[in-house]
Amino acid sequence: MIIQKWSAALVLFICSASAGASNITINYDVSALDNLFYTDWGHIYNVSGAGNEYDALNRGVAADNVDYAFTSGQALSVSTVGCVRDAGVECTDADGYGGQFRALDVYSLIGIWSGSDTEIDPIGDTFVLGSDIDLIAPQYDGLLYLFLGENDGIFADNYSCGIHHQCFAKNYHVSITTTPPAVPVPAAMWLFGSGLLGLIGVTKRKNKV
Repeated sequence: MIIQKWSAALVLFICSASAGASNITINYDVSALDNLFYTDWGHIYNVSGAGNEYDALNRGVAADNVDYAFTSGQALSVSTVGCVRDAGVECTDADGYGGQFRALDVYSLIGIWSGSDTEIDPIGDTFVLGSDIDLIAPQYDGLLYLFLGENDGIFADNYSCGIHHQCFAKNYHVSITTTPPAVPVPAAMWLFGSGLLGLIGVTKRKNKV
């Protein structure tokens, strides 16, 4: 009877592990105030007085991660709709609009990988996600976190409406589809199998007695 229960548990575990590999979707909003460069995390652009660079530090609000821990090699499919307002007039989509700031398209949706979920501990450089992109989480010995923001040089123009919510009421609506890492079924099967063999041995010894 005990052996039958263990066998059933093993089957259920394998089925659960297989079901756990299905896709999940993470939804996250980015406003015109979300700034990847809010703090000095060691990027090459933290020199005061170079164009609008001095305005990027401590402007807007510090960008946050999408509240999900990724692993190296994990595939992501990212799509973004909506727009953000700058100067309270133009509403720009995630692909950006004309020119560049910090070598990336102005007003575009940008991201950076981080080894920390509370602050940007950069892994690689910032990059444009735009309206649609497929990504692979980079190689890293630990969990990875994706921080998202709007690529802006000043952020002061996001306040120029007078009534703030009219300036940045719009958002980028980001949808990330990914597959969680697979449960290591072979290792789990080995553990269950070892336990099952042990029970078989105990049962045989009892029968001999």
